[in-house]
Amino acid sequence: MAASITASSRKTRVRVLAVLGALLGLALFGVLRSGGAHADAICSYDAGTKTVTVAADGGHSHTLLRQPDGSIVVAGPVGTSTTCGAATVTNTDTINVTATTGDDTF
Repeated sequence: MAASITASSRKTRVRVLAVLGALLGLALFGVLRSGGAHADAICSYDAGTKTVTVAADGGHSHTLLRQPDGSIVVAGPVGTSTTCGAATVTNTDTINVTATTGDDTF
C-alpha cells in the first residue's frame, strides 16, 4: 500500500507542476504580447523659462494633452498619464520632447 501512496503523490506533484507551468506560460505570454514592461514619460515644467520638458521611453506612443483646466499632461501606453508640473497652455512658451532608442510616436 505504501507503493501506491507514493505513486499517487508523485502523480499529484506532476499535475501541480503542470498546472503551475501552464500558468507561468500564460503570464509570460501576456507580458510578451503587451510589449513587456515600460516606463511612463517624465514631464517637468520650468517656470523661469516657461518650458515643458518631456522624456519618453523608447518604442511607445505618447500624446500631449490639454486638460479642460488648461494643464498639460502626457498620456502614454496602457492608459498611463503624467502631469507636467504647473504647466498650462497659458504659462508655457516651449515644449521640448526627447526619447530613448526605439520608435516613439507623439
